[in-house]
Amino acid sequence: MRLPDVIRCCLVSLLTAGLSSAAMGADTPDLVAHHGFETCWSGAQTVSSFAAELNAAAEGYPACIAASSGTNPTCNDSLCNGAPGCPMTLRSGSVMPADPFASQGMAQLNTTVGIDPLVMDAVAFGSHCIVTISDTSTLVAQSQLQFPIGSDGNFGLYVNSPLAVNNTFISGLASSDYTVGGDILCFIAGSLIPASSIEATLANAIEGALHEVQSVGVGETICPYPP
Repeated sequence: MRLPDVIRCCLVSLLTAGLSSAAMGADTPDLVAHHGFETCWSGAQTVSSFAAELNAAAEGYPACIAASSGTNPTCNDSLCNGAPGCPMTLRSGSVMPADPFASQGMAQLNTTVGIDPLVMDAVAFGSHCIVTISDTSTLVAQSQLQFPIGSDGNFGLYVNSPLAVNNTFISGLASSDYTVGGDILCFIAGSLIPASSIEATLANAIEGALHEVQSVGVGETICPYPP
């Protein structure tokens, strides 16, 4: 049955106004793919699927431990992506929404990742040494992912800025998991380098890498919220 012209005109105006208002709230292609009166825009992800996407992005990600200076500079004698540094590969673990997931324009996810065994070059007592981390099976890096969110103009949230990675903490590295090779001074240094100092170096590198790899979440729409 054909709707009267007045009714059709009003419906078109209302739908057009709704799309325009939504588009102003979040600049994402999903907003023009809305169908009927659905609760969520087409292409929107649930909180759990969004978390799973971020977790999958970490798997196999080629990261770097940047060269450092100081009393015992690290990773100055090797290259990573053509620049001084030590190659490091991330392995996915888990990404879970914090409780509460979102408040006051920010959202938070708690993530864990692992890394593959790796080699780091370092200077100790003036000698060039090689730190070989041969077992990372029990090493776990925990971080908080925080990112700004806004209304998607419907019933969800829109990720509109890069994620910030904070409070990265590593545990599980034992003194038996790594060795320090080189001359006699390196051997002596090996007995003096605690696992905690190596964990701190790895934590800084992982935090920087996660900031890059988690950028896949920018521009995503999360719906419904609250889940």
